[in-house]
Amino acid sequence: MNYRLVVDEQEFNKFLQWLPPLEKEECHYVALLARDKYIRELGIGTFNSDKHQCARFITNSERLLLKLKQCETEIGNYAVKGVEVPQQALAAYMTINPRSQTKAAKWLLKRLVDVVADGEQNVNVYQESLTAIHKSIGRKLFVDVDFDNVEIEHTAKQMGNLINPDAVKILETQGGFHVIIRLDAIEEKYVKSWYKNITSLPGADIAGDTLIPIPGAYQGGFVPKLYDMKEFL
Repeated sequence: MNYRLVVDEQEFNKFLQWLPPLEKEECHYVALLARDKYIRELGIGTFNSDKHQCARFITNSERLLLKLKQCETEIGNYAVKGVEVPQQALAAYMTINPRSQTKAAKWLLKRLVDVVADGEQNVNVYQESLTAIHKSIGRKLFVDVDFDNVEIEHTAKQMGNLINPDAVKILETQGGFHVIIRLDAIEEKYVKSWYKNITSLPGADIAGDTLIPIPGAYQGGFVPKLYDMKEFL
């Protein structure tokens, strides 16, 4: 039996169609994580800390489905400190904003100069390159606000007077939801106020350029789904 990452291909493809096209030097950064909190909630064990990286890669939109399916390896091939990662612990994430490989190359060059100058011996250039890409945002198209312990419907109604709904997508996730704001779609009257007002709402946690659970993919026993904000109004 294999791990399963892509659960709802219809939802996954809808998400891909919504994503803006990448520019020539841009890519998506994707991380497959094993999360302790999901298996603790199910009472099937613990890794003693929350986030453990099973795999990470870069891709374009057209190859994202294929790359995720390539990670659907035989159960037991992912492990944390010798402990087999169960299906229930897995979650697939990606950066909502595209990454710039040109910026990453400049960051990596500086990092590798330091490695050589300092005589570092225990260095993994491949992993350093992926870290550089993760850190190198390209165009900032979206801001993501993570909400916990509040209801989607109530929060959406609170946002109704804080931003135009057509600039907002809501991503329902395991245990909460993300509010994803398309910056170039915000109406002029909200431009100066939306960030402070939305991040001040009850339940708002992390805000900015974050990793989001991939719609249609596996997240700790849940399948994230993307909605228009107006569906809750």
